[in-house]
Amino acid sequence: MKKILVALLILTAFAPACKKRSTPKRIDRLIMGQTWRLEKIIDSNINYSAEYSGYTFDFTKEMQLNVATPDSTFTGLWDRQEVKNPAILILTTPNAGPTKRLGDDWNVIFLSKDEFRLERLNDKKNPNDECIFRKM
Repeated sequence: MKKILVALLILTAFAPACKKRSTPKRIDRLIMGQTWRLEKIIDSNINYSAEYSGYTFDFTKEMQLNVATPDSTFTGLWDRQEVKNPAILILTTPNAGPTKRLGDDWNVIFLSKDEFRLERLNDKKNPNDECIFRKM
């Protein structure tokens, strides 16, 4: 019984280290120069993921967000605040069309070379708003 308790304490102590940390430098390194697709978007507790089928997102080093849809292209801006764990990603998109749902400040809650997950910052009315981007 003592061994099990010690093992649980050790696992608990190291569990937070397993999360993929989000820092501004990691955001720059991992999302720039890649093409991403929006796998999931929840806005005001409604799943809009199907509307983004066929969209691609490119985050440039010039801080432009280039969005290609099956019918057109949009250009927005992206930036990040100099805070860590979670880092904050700021997306500025046109106020028309489906990209308007993305324009906001987002907590980067998970970040890897193949995926990043965002939660809308300070949205007490809709605390479940989230986006999941996957690398193409």
